[in-house]
Amino acid sequence: MINPFQAMQVLSNPNQYLTQQLQNKLNTMMKQNPQAYQKWQQMTGGKSEGDLKQTAMNLAKEQGVDIKQLASSFGIKL
Repeated sequence: MINPFQAMQVLSNPNQYLTQQLQNKLNTMMKQNPQAYQKWQQMTGGKSEGDLKQTAMNLAKEQGVDIKQLASSFGIKL
């Protein structure tokens, strides 16, 4: 069941919500698997926004996720 307050927060500012969720996942990864976190840092460090977007799209595709469709479900256009 979805918390109505959380749903309102997502709809009012989807970018902030996604950024917060990503930060929470990264913090968890850093604590549980420092090697994976270090690899993530190496993959993303020093890349431009376009490079990061392409990396995210490639990783999502490898996992069978259409990142553009996922983003659009949150009202975000990539």
